[in-house]
Amino acid sequence: WEKILDRAEKEGKYVVVCNGPYLFERAHFLHGFTDTLTDCLLEPELTAEFLRRLAGYHFASVEYIRKHFPGRIHGYRGTDDWGTQLAPLVSPEVFRRLFKPVYREIFSAVRDAGMDVWMHSCGQVAPLMDDFIEMGLEVLNIMQPNVFPVPALREFRGRLCFEVSADAQ
Repeated sequence: WEKILDRAEKEGKYVVVCNGPYLFERAHFLHGFTDTLTDCLLEPELTAEFLRRLAGYHFASVEYIRKHFPGRIHGYRGTDDWGTQLAPLVSPEVFRRLFKPVYREIFSAVRDAGMDVWMHSCGQVAPLMDDFIEMGLEVLNIMQPNVFPVPALREFRGRLCFEVSADAQ
């Protein structure tokens, strides 16, 4: 890490750490996709507790970065594919009740550590965009301009930075 960060600093690079899934993907990788979605509706209290436990990984990672590389890593990026081709995988109400509070805590820890908050999400996430902004997300990577066309991003100008590819499908 020291060698990589020394080189990045020498070259004036912006350094982002990508630390895998945030919450939703990690939950369904561990618990199963169908079970995770079902439990959001049938076992919301247990799901909320599970998400908080998963968040512990990110809190520990952010603290490690803060302690060992203060000011040298500029962004913290995670992934969570929230959309199908047509809509989010959960209703905005479920998202707000279960996921949003935990993301807000993770993103606050990232910002408190002096890093920008990045997230990747594929799919149609327009109904969640204001929530992403309220949670403290600063950069959103969307790789499907055919699902979420670039002109539709104008609505979020000045509130969220987008990392967009020309096409991924």
